[in-house]
Amino acid sequence: MKPRLLLLAALAIAAATRAGEIRVEGGKSPNGHYEVVLLTDRPYASEIDGAPGVVLRVAATKAVISSFVWPGDVGDPQAPGQTKANWNSDGSHVALTIRAGRLSPSTDVYSVSAKGLIALPFAPLPKEIQERYFSAERPVNGGTVFERWLDKRTIQMRDTAFDRRLTYRITPDNKLEVTKVTNHE
Repeated sequence: MKPRLLLLAALAIAAATRAGEIRVEGGKSPNGHYEVVLLTDRPYASEIDGAPGVVLRVAATKAVISSFVWPGDVGDPQAPGQTKANWNSDGSHVALTIRAGRLSPSTDVYSVSAKGLIALPFAPLPKEIQERYFSAERPVNGGTVFERWLDKRTIQMRDTAFDRRLTYRITPDNKLEVTKVTNHE
């Protein structure tokens, strides 16, 4: 076989998605060093309900850095647009959104490092924001939808249950703190 054909064959094999891997739209970090994928095989996926494992790996070598089972319902993560990663400009944080079929999406924000993905908890809402915007009982349907990064440490999301736009700042201790709430327009 000619060297050029061997190279093309090797590239085709390298580009192929391995069995049990679900590509995440926007999964590669801005600097190209990391990528987020979903894996449906063991040991990454849940043995109980088959929920896929969320995996952070080195993009070039595919070496797994960390993994965990997605904590929410995932519906069909292989359906187009069901799973999306939105990285901040320097790749230090990523918002991962998974939509569970027809249900509203669920978004979690993670800090990214050579040690893996670390989920950022939401700081408690200040009392005045809770009373003004979220005093009613939470509707059954609804979730948090990523909208955009405003800067490296500020993210805008929409709560579809209450139809509110929320701006969060990532605090120095890696919590998501609400800085602004408005009615979605």
